[in-house]
Amino acid sequence: MINRIIQTIVENKDFLEKSLENSINANEISMFSRDLRKVFDEAGRKTLVGILEMIDTILFEDTRRKIEYETKDLRKRTLMTDYGNIEYRRRYYRNRQNKEYVYLADEKMGIEKNERIAKDVQSKIIEFAHDISYSKTGKQVVGNEMISPTTVMYKVR
Repeated sequence: MINRIIQTIVENKDFLEKSLENSINANEISMFSRDLRKVFDEAGRKTLVGILEMIDTILFEDTRRKIEYETKDLRKRTLMTDYGNIEYRRRYYRNRQNKEYVYLADEKMGIEKNERIAKDVQSKIIEFAHDISYSKTGKQVVGNEMISPTTVMYKVR
């Protein structure tokens, strides 16, 4: 997974060099800091997707899983994380005995059914909403992502 982080940084090397040059010329480090954050957020998103999909593959190939669950489908899911929205694919399984359906990778990682916002982001929402309005909270919690004031209200309640 560290390779994904390094690859993202290497892919954005020219962008970061130009940003650093502009920051030096403007005597303003915050410009470079903002651009560096964008690159690291992208690396974080790619790494999280890679880990979630790797866990799904490990579960898919597990011989114990094959005895207990049959594979039904491969589906996408979007989850808002501290790095922004990620979209990953995971397998849908059916238990051979009780016929219940489950996403084993989500279960393994503690991602609840119908959860759209990761628990760490939910914690930030509650923390921010204590001091500022729901609207401002939705704008500040995750970098470039917007959370509606209604969603903030539901998470606080």
